[in-house]
Amino acid sequence: MAGAVLGSVCYQSADAAIDAFYSGSAPSLTSGATSYLTEFVKESGVWLVKNWSINSSGTHTLVYSTAAVVPTFPECDPAESLLDGVSVGWGIAAALVAVGCFKLMQRAAS
Repeated sequence: MAGAVLGSVCYQSADAAIDAFYSGSAPSLTSGATSYLTEFVKESGVWLVKNWSINSSGTHTLVYSTAAVVPTFPECDPAESLLDGVSVGWGIAAALVAVGCFKLMQRAAS
């Protein structure tokens, strides 16, 4: 199963990476007599770009809502990090067994 890399994280799927990408994006506010707020919102499984106008009385009006661009990410193997962890774990276990054997040999030699 191919995952997707975003930053230095390998996500289980491209959809998970897209969710992380857009959910980490802060809303953008353009101030003025009429202010504009742009944000990414996920509705019914689809990421949307929503733009709101905010007048001086604080009334929000939806200017537009359109599907967000679907980014692409490099592929990765999510199981690879698990295998790296297992390899490190077995290395540590082997070192502990070697130290234990060395200590037993020292006691037997005394």
